[in-house]
Amino acid sequence: MSSRGGWYVGLAGGAAVPTGTISDFYKSGFDVNVPIGWQSQNSILGFRIDLGYSRFNGREAGTSGLTSQPDDPSIWSGAANLTLDLVRWGENRRGSLYLVGGGGVYRFTDFFNSDRSDNAVTSPFEGDPVTKGGLTGGAGLAFPIGGSSVFVESRYTNVYTAGDDTRWVPVVVGLKWR
Repeated sequence: MSSRGGWYVGLAGGAAVPTGTISDFYKSGFDVNVPIGWQSQNSILGFRIDLGYSRFNGREAGTSGLTSQPDDPSIWSGAANLTLDLVRWGENRRGSLYLVGGGGVYRFTDFFNSDRSDNAVTSPFEGDPVTKGGLTGGAGLAFPIGGSSVFVESRYTNVYTAGDDTRWVPVVVGLKWR
């Protein structure tokens, strides 16, 4: 890539931590994220598309009023985000402390499904796959290594579902290539 910056692609993985109401039914799981973006070396603003997959682990029967264990649900996502570098350093300015935020679509599967149907759960999903819109925002720290960057990032995600919004926090470590 030229010294002016440009296109990049990454791969990240880590934890997906449910918050709010869904944390009564699900424990932390994992998150995989593929950021594809563009940022000029001369600009503090960038744009990226994040393709993601999150999976939570169902809590055991007997906790939070569950009479049977829910299935492990998953979320497929695609989000358009802006990035804002607060501080930059290193060769070609690939190291940075940055903010990231935007909106996207989220496809929920296996939420509030269980081996038996006797859980008295009010669900915006009713066990069916559903696609909803939402917002995400957070911060990250990138360290240049050779022609790439290692990054650590966390974002708060809020998806607009019926009743209570569905919220979680992915915390990932990854690698970006230019």
